[in-house]
Amino acid sequence: MSSNYQGKRLAAAHLIFNGVTGAIAIAFIHQIVWMVDAVSVRVGIAADDYTLKLAVFHTIFNVIGVAAMWPLTGWLVNFLQRAIPKPKVETAEPRFITDTAFGFPETLLNAVRQETQHLYDNALEVMSRGLALERTVIQSKVDLEAHVQAPVKPDEYDMDKAYLGTVKSLYAAILEFISKAHNEIPAEFGSRLYELRDACHGIVFSVKGIANLRTNTLEHIRSDNEDVRQQYNFIRNQIAGIMRTIHDLGEMDDDDRDVLVLDEFKVAIDEENTLFKNAMDDLIRDHKIPALVAASVMNDLGYAKTVIWHLADMGKALYGAHDVIEKEVENIIALTEEDVDDLRSDAEARKPQGLSAA
Repeated sequence: MSSNYQGKRLAAAHLIFNGVTGAIAIAFIHQIVWMVDAVSVRVGIAADDYTLKLAVFHTIFNVIGVAAMWPLTGWLVNFLQRAIPKPKVETAEPRFITDTAFGFPETLLNAVRQETQHLYDNALEVMSRGLALERTVIQSKVDLEAHVQAPVKPDEYDMDKAYLGTVKSLYAAILEFISKAHNEIPAEFGSRLYELRDACHGIVFSVKGIANLRTNTLEHIRSDNEDVRQQYNFIRNQIAGIMRTIHDLGEMDDDDRDVLVLDEFKVAIDEENTLFKNAMDDLIRDHKIPALVAASVMNDLGYAKTVIWHLADMGKALYGAHDVIEKEVENIIALTEEDVDDLRSDAEARKPQGLSAA
């Protein structure tokens, strides 16, 4: 009863099948007993071998059910679709992108930027709930680490449904608008427009990354294994931290923003990935973490890295410099993957091997 509409339809079909077949079996029970005895004799089953006779009865029961229900398949499908309809998904509508923006490049870019912020705002709710975090806490000054370490209550949040309704539909509308705007906007504005398009890609990939993290995260943050629990809480804390930083950047004046602070999260998740990889053999050998769980942690640290890199780049696109020259300077200063690799190498040389205190 707690499954989705498809599971309920399957359960109802199974119930109807067994109900109809059971009614037929009761009505013709004597004939079926005779058939069971006849088949048993035919295949060499002893008269007192009731286990095999039960198997024969069950086979005959199912054959009768298939024969009875086969002609009614079309009716059954139509009945179940009417009785248990597919729920309607409420979809988010664009707020800022309209055809009136096409005549003015700056207005068009601002509309796309605001719609991208709208998309991120919707995605923030989905991502925070996906990691069992409170969006209001992320956007406040409350101690994030204390929030992450707090016990998590069971939550039946349907992340897929929320994504389809509040993120995917809006994302599709933005992409359609940008594809139309490509032919309407001067070439010098094109790179800024595509940067916002990439930011939207990053938002969607971040939601999908957290969807991949969700199952293991919700399982292991309740684990009695301290090492495993702390690794997944580190992931939640880092993702919540970059979300809070992006929120804070959005609250600042243009002159006060320093989007390069987002690179710190790239470095932190990369270092944690390396530290855990170096410590993994010892943890497995000392029976602190089962090998299968260690493999899951490695995979999920990879997902977390992807999410944080996408969110960092999205934050830069939304809140970075608008001036072309200032933007170029930001891009030059910003960390690349090669820069992070170099920092990781330095960290490996300085830090002792072992699991970090997440």
